[in-house]
Amino acid sequence: MFKTRFIAILSLGLSIGLFGSARLQAADLHVPAQFSTIQSAIDSANLLDQVLVAPGTYFENLTFQGKSITLRSTGGSAQTVIDGSLLTRGPGNGSVIAFEQGETPLAVLDGFTIRGGIGRVITDATGTFSRGGGILISATSPTLVNCVLDQNICQLGAGIHAEDSVALNLTGISFTNNTGLEGAGAYFLNVGAVIINGCTFTGNSAQTAGGALTFDACNGADVLNCVFDDNSALIGGALDAKVTPIQIVECQFTNNEATLIGGGATFFQSPANVVSCKFFDNIAGHGAAIGIDGSTVILQRSVIADNFATSQGGAIAATLNASSINLNHVTIANNSAIQGSAGIYLPLNPAGTVISTVLASHSIFWNPSGTEINIPIPATLDYCDVLGGYPGTVIIDG
Repeated sequence: MFKTRFIAILSLGLSIGLFGSARLQAADLHVPAQFSTIQSAIDSANLLDQVLVAPGTYFENLTFQGKSITLRSTGGSAQTVIDGSLLTRGPGNGSVIAFEQGETPLAVLDGFTIRGGIGRVITDATGTFSRGGGILISATSPTLVNCVLDQNICQLGAGIHAEDSVALNLTGISFTNNTGLEGAGAYFLNVGAVIINGCTFTGNSAQTAGGALTFDACNGADVLNCVFDDNSALIGGALDAKVTPIQIVECQFTNNEATLIGGGATFFQSPANVVSCKFFDNIAGHGAAIGIDGSTVILQRSVIADNFATSQGGAIAATLNASSINLNHVTIANNSAIQGSAGIYLPLNPAGTVISTVLASHSIFWNPSGTEINIPIPATLDYCDVLGGYPGTVIIDG
């Protein structure tokens, strides 16, 4: 899954290299030395030109106009801010930066703090919502690197909203203190392939789902080497995947909170592969670390510890829809739940039919405050260490 999407995005990225020789003829346009505003420099730029922005705060709302150019700060995101709060492109264009005229990966945004956006009101099949407070991406595939999305407000994707893109690659992006209805940090809707690498999500808050990040009906997503800390929502305090195959590798989920389910992450009809991840100190009603709804979730070489559920499933909980959990070399320790299921909780549906399964190998269940595995039928375990013991092949209690 990951390899296929990586090749798709790499093939797009190779097009940048094909134009390497053309950079010899491309120009550098300096703001404010040559152009008083960033938008005026973009307006004057030609293919593969580079707009270089000096440190400072620029009150603008920008559009790339479909151009294959690079917009780069010379001082980095800590010193260079684009603030969209003055709505310089009119009250209907509250996104700080818009990519909506066919931009390719040759349209590069590098090294800015982007704040003060309120998005644009757009009506589509999902309804009428404000979208893309910081960055609005529509059917385009720009390259975003080394930016900070901070204190943007809108309903869907307060930091970034992307829809109908073929592929997107975000590298080194920080999402901080963005607020909205759903996907407060970033919301990806119907995107072909998404790779999010080396990003941080801190202090983002959504009223419904995806406090930091939402994937909705995407062909596939890979979240790599990311940190999710202190995000909150009703469902999926940090991450919410809906009908999207997803792989999460070497990520950390800490101090996130969901009122209902999935303090760290929630998977709704989304096959998930979670590898080498840490879930610490997350809180939720059900499934303080992970909530599952009608999905198959594979966890490998990961640690789920010190999470707290106000109802069931101190570590993991599923809903009434059929789900399956496969654990391999996973440690689930020191989690707790008010109703007693400190480890894994899977319920029956109202008819009393068994709907979900657990398979675990070479894993540790050590949650002294409650039941390790609370499910309708026994889990299938082999070579595991379980506090209090458990039926299975080579199970130890120590």
